Amino acid sequence: MEKAINQALREVAVKRLKEMLDDLPRRSAVDNGENTTDFLRLLRMKWDGRPLDVVEGTKK
Repeated sequence: MEKAINQALREVAVKRLKEMLDDLPRRSAVDNGENTTDFLRLLRMKWDGRPLDVVEGTKK
């Protein structure tokens, strides 16, 4: 039973990731001049609420 639940949760996560990737800007730079990596970092921060230095592991 646990294995089936884990598989179902993984399938949902993969589906959501694919949808998110499909919705990303089609260009390598976003309108405000950010590159794709910066855009994804900011999106990740928005999702989990952590500041950039924590996400990057540079917080002192």
